[in-house]
Amino acid sequence: MRKTNPKSHYLPFLLCFLLFFACNPESKDKSQNPDYQSRLNNHTDWGIYRGHSSGIQYSELDQIHAGNVQQLEKVWEYQHGNPVGPGMYANPIIIDGLLYFTTPEVNAVALDATTGEEVWVFRPNQYREDERPFRGRNRGLTYWEDEKGENKRILNFVKDRVYAIDPLTGTLITTFGENGWIDLRKNLPQDPEEVDFEATTQGMVYKDMLIIGGRTPEGAPSTPGDVRGYDALTGEFRWIFHTIPQPGEFGYDTWKFEDGVSYGGTNPWGGLTVDEERGWVFLATGSPAPDFIYGGMRKGENLFANCVIALDANTGDTGLPG
Repeated sequence: MRKTNPKSHYLPFLLCFLLFFACNPESKDKSQNPDYQSRLNNHTDWGIYRGHSSGIQYSELDQIHAGNVQQLEKVWEYQHGNPVGPGMYANPIIIDGLLYFTTPEVNAVALDATTGEEVWVFRPNQYREDERPFRGRNRGLTYWEDEKGENKRILNFVKDRVYAIDPLTGTLITTFGENGWIDLRKNLPQDPEEVDFEATTQGMVYKDMLIIGGRTPEGAPSTPGDVRGYDALTGEFRWIFHTIPQPGEFGYDTWKFEDGVSYGGTNPWGGLTVDEERGWVFLATGSPAPDFIYGGMRKGENLFANCVIALDANTGDTGLPG
């Protein structure tokens, strides 16, 4: 009779332990955060990527509907001036009458939403040493303001940096991070010079926390696809959730690590969503790298690869032991 390894039961109970945080009596109760809600987290303004922190892409506006959509006429058109690929991936956001989006060169643009008149363009390449424009898939921008509405910024995610921009003028906020940006090669369990990371989907904000996932190489060697939290006001690094567990963390013993093997990927490349009432951030991870070729070197069950995960948005904690 075959002897069963108790650790082999991790995957059948995957859903149970990922929901442990929700069921843990010591975790945050929904009633402990009853008053917080971003003024833009509604179904009318579209001030958050995909319309709402839950990502459901739903609007309650009913002026345009199935009965009259065929009567729409073009009011204005804006040409960003560079048709070279990749194509436009951005889902625009609108805050206080201004429409914000990114171009194929990941320039951030602000337009008057009524007239299409250009208000400003932020070109991040001017802050790189070689000044070459970066071309990559980018799904949009993030807006953040503090609870008093005094400190405001547009956050532009370009390759391995996050730039903080004044929403009205398009100027760089140099008090944020390192001279106006966060270097996303840092604060990972890998030498920053070896990190290959691209923020293809913009981060999400919860209170004063900016939470970021992203793309890592799908071959080997790769970069760990960890999720990180930063102070949205200062750009200071706050927390990290290791999608490939480190020694002493829950799930570490589900990886059979071997010397000389690169362990990376397991990243939430498709973006994040936030439950503001509970203070949780949700993410879905992909496979460990390499994920298109033979993966026999990745022995074990490999938590937290191919999972749906809920984290405390303030701390990055799962509520799991370890």
